Amino acid sequence: MGGFNYVEFIMEVNSDKQIISDDGRILFAKVLDMDEELLMHNRRMAFVKETLPESKARDLKKGDRLHVLGVPRIDLALVSWRVKNAKTKPDVLTWNLPYEIVVVAAYGN
Repeated sequence: MGGFNYVEFIMEVNSDKQIISDDGRILFAKVLDMDEELLMHNRRMAFVKETLPESKARDLKKGDRLHVLGVPRIDLALVSWRVKNAKTKPDVLTWNLPYEIVVVAAYGN
């Protein structure tokens, strides 16, 4: 039996750098639970272009926090990197399955 495929959490931006593409933006953030306890140090966050969460993410800087709802998905960019580097770094194929979070809602102002 499976549960819901989304999670509510607080993200804390790790860097001022954001990756901008034709369909949205990516940034890396810490994941904190709703009691602000650290769960993860560095997770890739994806935002769909011209959505409310993406508009809130545009001006986020290192250390800024945002209360969000996200859907985890496999991080295909990291899977691709692992495949390309497997010959020189075979251990990358034994790492845990990489995932990112697509932010689908942002709470607050």
